[in-house]
Amino acid sequence: IDNDEVLNIFGSKNIDVIIGGPPCQGFSAGNRQQIKDDPRNKLFFEFIRFVKILKPKAIVIENVRQILTKDKGFAKNKIFEILKVN
Repeated sequence: IDNDEVLNIFGSKNIDVIIGGPPCQGFSAGNRQQIKDDPRNKLFFEFIRFVKILKPKAIVIENVRQILTKDKGFAKNKIFEILKVN
């Protein structure tokens, strides 16, 4: 779904909260078949894309604890950087 379609579907609504859970398998310590550079680990960018387009008042991202530490906190750091969270 591209940005224009997101706006077409949701753009006329006031979005208060976006709640999402990008796939966690690539981050999870329970995943015994770790894949280097697992493409699922970058799907949080899609969640953030919706946030940037729709500009809700608040967001909730659910995931496993390892999203904070895997690859030196890559996902957490990118989310904070994109959303300019200090």
